[in-house]
Amino acid sequence: LAGVVSALIAMIGLYVSDHPLMGVEASLRRRTDCTIAEAVEREDGSQMTIGGVVNGLARKFTKKGDQMAVFILEDLQASIEVTVFPRVLQEQGHKLADDAIVTLKGRLDRRDERVGFMCQDVAVVEGLETSTAQPLHLKIPASQLDEARIDLLKRIVKENSGESRIILHLGQGKVLRLADDFAVDIDRAVGELRVAFGHNAVML
Repeated sequence: LAGVVSALIAMIGLYVSDHPLMGVEASLRRRTDCTIAEAVEREDGSQMTIGGVVNGLARKFTKKGDQMAVFILEDLQASIEVTVFPRVLQEQGHKLADDAIVTLKGRLDRRDERVGFMCQDVAVVEGLETSTAQPLHLKIPASQLDEARIDLLKRIVKENSGESRIILHLGQGKVLRLADDFAVDIDRAVGELRVAFGHNAVML
């Protein structure tokens, strides 16, 4: 099952359904310049605004004894290590906490093989819109999914795009959810999905 899940994530962008950004990623994206995956491809020193969830917040001390912080910022596709130097932490540190959804202004920092982000401003994101469209639940055992069937699923979804996100039940309690790019029009997609994966695959 783990191998199938990894393949799905690599090929189609599926994420565990309880991720704190699930359902609000499109709204968050409108508040940023780029995704984290796009950010890490930019040149050293590039200024930008990125957004995501704070994970692993740790406060440290500089050689001078001033407090600074590091954490991982994660969106639905990638993550990056963020450094908050003492002045910014003193002014904005109260906004940081694990699981907080934030946007960060700052610059990209490339050193050797490492890519990090130097934070210059923190904004806690509130009032994100969640999708109100009914989700489409698909029950497809992991044992029935291979590269060809994943490609078929991608094609059907892309040809019937809409507002309903797809939640995929793989068995053994594993539930994954497609990213916003793979939302469908339920009325148009149901027939094709039932033909491709069986009548009982679609749970409405």
